[in-house]
Amino acid sequence: QVLVSYLYIALNSILSCLIIANEWRGFGTRRKTLRVSAPVGIQRSSYFISMPLRYSLPIMAIFAAEHWLLSQATFVIGIVIQDWNLYNTYHAHITTSGFSIMPCIFGFLVGSLIPLLLIVIGIVKKFPAKSAMPLVVSCSAAISANCHRPDKDIDAWRLPVRWGIIDTEEYGARICSFTTLRDVKLPEKSDIIRGRADPKREKRRILSVLRRWWRTVGRLRRKGIDNTQILHSKEAGRKTA
Repeated sequence: QVLVSYLYIALNSILSCLIIANEWRGFGTRRKTLRVSAPVGIQRSSYFISMPLRYSLPIMAIFAAEHWLLSQATFVIGIVIQDWNLYNTYHAHITTSGFSIMPCIFGFLVGSLIPLLLIVIGIVKKFPAKSAMPLVVSCSAAISANCHRPDKDIDAWRLPVRWGIIDTEEYGARICSFTTLRDVKLPEKSDIIRGRADPKREKRRILSVLRRWWRTVGRLRRKGIDNTQILHSKEAGRKTA
C-alpha cells in the first residue's frame, strides 16, 4: 500500500503538469481570466485538489479500490492450539500471514489501469496542444517573463487576458506578454520572442553593474598606485647604490 500511495503521488504530479500546460497554452488561442486561489470579480478560482473533478474523481476512485483490494488480498492469521479437554488452556499460539487469490487478481487488473489511464489521457487530450506559447510548466522565472503587461494595461489581472505580441524591438525580437489589448496577435514561426523587461529590475541590474564597475576601477587604481610606489622605491635604491 505504500507503493500504491507513492504511485498516486507520482500520477497526480504528472497529470497536474499536463493540465497546467494545457491551461497555459489556452491563453494563446482565446481570452481567459486568471485562475487564482482568492478570486476577485470575474477571476476563476483554483482547483480544489490541483486538477478538475473530471480527472480527480475517477483517479481517487481507482486508487481507493486498489487500496481496498490490497487490504483484502493479504491478512493476518492467528492459530490457537488447545488441549483435548477444552479447559481453555492454550498450548500454542501461532501467528502467520495469508492471502486471497481473487483480490490479488483484481488488484493487479485495477493497478494496470492506472498507467493505461494516463497514456489514454495524454493521447486523447494531446497535452500540450499545438501552440505558439513557450512551455513553462511551473517554472516561476519563465512565468514571470511572460507576465510584464504594458504600462497602460492597468487592470489586466482582473479581466480576460490573452498572450501575444505587445511590442517589437529594433532588432526584430517580439516582446510577448499577457494583455487585454484588442490588437494582440501570436508570433510567427520564425520570430524571436522574449518577455518584456521589468523597469525596476532593469534599474537594479544597471546599478549593480555600475557598482561592480566602480569596485573594479578602485582595485585597478590601488594596484596602479602600489606598482608606482614599487618602481619609485627601486629607482631610489639604484640611485643610492
